[in-house]
Amino acid sequence: MEQRLAFPLHKQIWNSASIAKHRFTFWLMSHNRLRTKEIVGRFQDIDNTCILCNCANETRDHLFFMCEWSKQLIELLGNWIRLEMRFFRYTNWTRWIRYGFRDKKRHQVVAAMVAAGIYNIWMERNRRIFTNQAKSPQQIFVLVKKELSYRFNGYFSIDTLNNVFIADRVQAEL
Repeated sequence: MEQRLAFPLHKQIWNSASIAKHRFTFWLMSHNRLRTKEIVGRFQDIDNTCILCNCANETRDHLFFMCEWSKQLIELLGNWIRLEMRFFRYTNWTRWIRYGFRDKKRHQVVAAMVAAGIYNIWMERNRRIFTNQAKSPQQIFVLVKKELSYRFNGYFSIDTLNNVFIADRVQAEL
């Protein structure tokens, strides 16, 4: 009988603290199934320049990890929870999100935040392509923070969240 290996990010993606639409987009991104310009360009002749930064070809790695616009949003999210989140490739990021946290609550919060970041980067990309409207990383951060605050309020108190992240930072400094 053939035994199937579980997808390595299963627990992070299907985390109960995440919002369902964020989970689904996170899953598609993890499997490289979002219709980036690189993928669409295989079937159509299109300009595959990233619409967020206009600096490079739009691939999964560029859009979510190397694009300057996306980096700004991820940095804002990381600062919110007092955590440095810098990634340059999907493989570095998967290692970090799978093994970077011992505390379950912190892991759930970070996974939910990453899912929200991925979803909102994808939505901003689509907003610019289909409606010619643009928002700054700061504007998106305010929306993500509000959405996640409502979500986390049902799972954790803000004091619990702050204590989890402050305790880890103090331990890291010692």
